[in-house]
Amino acid sequence: MSGNTWEIGEQFETVVKGAPEKLIARSDWKSSDKQAAEKALHHLTGMGYRVIGLARVRHERKLPETLADLDSQTMEFMALLAVADELRPEATQAIRQARAAGITVRMITGDHAETAYAIGKELGLVERREQVLDCRDIDQMSQEDLRDTVGDIRVFARVVPEAKHRILGILKRDDITAMTGDGVNDVPALTNAHLGIAMGSGSQIAKEAGDIVLLDDNFSSVVRGVQGGRVIFDNIRRMVYHMLTTSLGEVLVFIIALIVGLPLPVVAVQILWINLVTDTAFDIPLGLEPAEDDVMKRPPRGAKVGLLDRHLVERFIILAVIMAALTVTVFWYYLQDHSLDYARTIAFTVLVVVQWANAINARSELSSFVTRLRTPNWAFVVGFAIAVILQLIVLFGPLADVMYVVPVALGDLLWPSLLGFVLILAAGEAHKWYSRNYT
Repeated sequence: MSGNTWEIGEQFETVVKGAPEKLIARSDWKSSDKQAAEKALHHLTGMGYRVIGLARVRHERKLPETLADLDSQTMEFMALLAVADELRPEATQAIRQARAAGITVRMITGDHAETAYAIGKELGLVERREQVLDCRDIDQMSQEDLRDTVGDIRVFARVVPEAKHRILGILKRDDITAMTGDGVNDVPALTNAHLGIAMGSGSQIAKEAGDIVLLDDNFSSVVRGVQGGRVIFDNIRRMVYHMLTTSLGEVLVFIIALIVGLPLPVVAVQILWINLVTDTAFDIPLGLEPAEDDVMKRPPRGAKVGLLDRHLVERFIILAVIMAALTVTVFWYYLQDHSLDYARTIAFTVLVVVQWANAINARSELSSFVTRLRTPNWAFVVGFAIAVILQLIVLFGPLADVMYVVPVALGDLLWPSLLGFVLILAAGEAHKWYSRNYT
């Protein structure tokens, strides 16, 4: 509780506000009146109101120095003040999205347990009264007992700063924690959490203690931030996967050719063209991919999980081997009846086209590329068009001599390219199906 002392003539009067149940217990009312007040308190808290008790104490001679001086005095209970905290309309949906994303949301409040239960139920945080913990007696609980209790609790009521810090410490043992707060009392928890999120309308010290300041004070912004972070992480994975696949495929082309005793299927300037022009046309758009449909339906990744998981590593190795094997095979086939430059032109084209197919595969980790077409990425479309146009300029334009490209029959150019394009798409789809069903 807190209060002020007023001088009224020759007397002093201390007016306090605080937890209603505490003030009712200290009042000079008889038992039946206290029971009626407690009944009114439970009625208001059950409706979700934040209820504050008001009381006063008169002093004849001595002015109290602290509220502790009032512990031995009887108070005159004055009123119950009920305040309605309106919930943001988007809060319930944001909590539902967070839970679908594998994020456990807990409410820690200083409100009465019944108020906290009513609000928690309205938000969809709790289903049973047992999921609400009244923390007034938390000091009597051992660390192990509290740890066993915290697991199923979703709403903590009547929490003081010390208890908030203690609860957070237990949650940090097994989980990555993010804490929101706006007041001075929240500072210890904001600094102790893995991620402290301060409210923009909160105290200056809370904003300095937080890692992030939420300017609109809206929990749904936190959920949108989680979604944005997952999309960025997915896009970085796409870019890295695509670059590793193409780079490994190019290296394997040289290794396989050297092992079987063939001339190099592509020359240095052609590899440079693929890396600087063709790959760049896809790497940047892959970093701008929209969110996949299930981005907020996946469980969180562990803090120590690498950028590429096992199924992506498997996929880029498999596809790189197929790219290299196909390129070398086509090169060997045309080398039997044609010149080295003729076979090298076709091998160069095939290596470029299979990387186009790989870029289409990279747009999604587990979803079919056909399904992914329903989510357009116009940057990818533009990048694909640029890659195709530039390759046509190399094959049929003024850059042919610079790139060591010679005229070839259109049929010899089309069927190996089409075969490579379909083969890479099919291999990628097969591995996605395997990953969806068996990993």
